[in-house]
Amino acid sequence: MMTSDLTFKNLIGTDANQFDEFFKIYVESIEKSEQKPEEKILAMCQSRDYHIRLLYSGLKNSGFTLSYVNPEEKFALLEYMAVDRHERSHGHGSALLRDLVGSLSKKNLDWLFLEVDSPYQKSPDLDARIRRVNFYKKNGCREIESLDYILPLPSAPSGLKMKLMTYDVRDRRVGSIDTRVLKQAVQDIYIRVYNCDPTDHRLEKMFSNLPETLNLKN
Repeated sequence: MMTSDLTFKNLIGTDANQFDEFFKIYVESIEKSEQKPEEKILAMCQSRDYHIRLLYSGLKNSGFTLSYVNPEEKFALLEYMAVDRHERSHGHGSALLRDLVGSLSKKNLDWLFLEVDSPYQKSPDLDARIRRVNFYKKNGCREIESLDYILPLPSAPSGLKMKLMTYDVRDRRVGSIDTRVLKQAVQDIYIRVYNCDPTDHRLEKMFSNLPETLNLKN
């Protein structure tokens, strides 16, 4: 059962104690191959391009979401979400996701995007992939059909297949997303989050021959 004393706060990048508590959960919870150096995370926390929400159970910092936000294009990308290992299985993950959507709604954003390992690719961690996708779907996220997402990380395993999921922040209950809108968002993610070139060939590879709209799968 979820405890009733959960509160949420924005991380203040200049608050050293707050950052230390957040970063401890980050290091303990995020796969080492997916972690960024502390100085990079600190810079993200102090940047207007990032939105970090902290979950408190009582007075204890118990989890966080860290998202890249583009208010002009009206979307956000959830880069990291984690719950303290001592606080798991209490519904905190769902609470974090609900809080994030609520805070993005106040920023008048349209979409929240999430990068996930494909649940359709045979893999030793297939069960974990399916659980992760099902968790997001249970909490209102939907899979963007027909798009085979390419994660632009040099450290990404060869042959890794990815999917992009989304949450309709404005709760319009639409059944599809405009492909041009999505391509613009993904290009921005490539440039601003992964430091890729605007003409990166993977962008054309992902979006060539796609229809004008892409269905959102529950």
